[in-house]
Amino acid sequence: PNFVAAVIEDGPEFERALEDLVAAGIPRESMGILQGERGAEAMAGLYESRSWLQRVGDMLSEEREYVDRYKEAARQGHFVVGVPLPDGSEATRQRIESILSEHGAHSLVSSTRWTHSGDE
Repeated sequence: PNFVAAVIEDGPEFERALEDLVAAGIPRESMGILQGERGAEAMAGLYESRSWLQRVGDMLSEEREYVDRYKEAARQGHFVVGVPLPDGSEATRQRIESILSEHGAHSLVSSTRWTHSGDE
């Protein structure tokens, strides 16, 4: 439940972002990375496999908008990355968002036990 997700369009910037995240202590294998049609289909499958009650709650909380945005970004060949927050702290969330932003990330969304936020 504790994560930051974003879209990075540029391949080299995406790779540099991953390097910086790993340097910050996030294991690369713990990150979720989706790209292309397969990535979009995987995202749709994950979302649609949730119970109808969860999906209704998600739509009310604007999560559906981000899922659609991420699916389209993946279809366009951009990189959709999900980064877990190992300790769920505000400081870790801010550091990860900062790293992603430094590399051109947009459509940032984060969720912790206590907060949920997103940008355009």
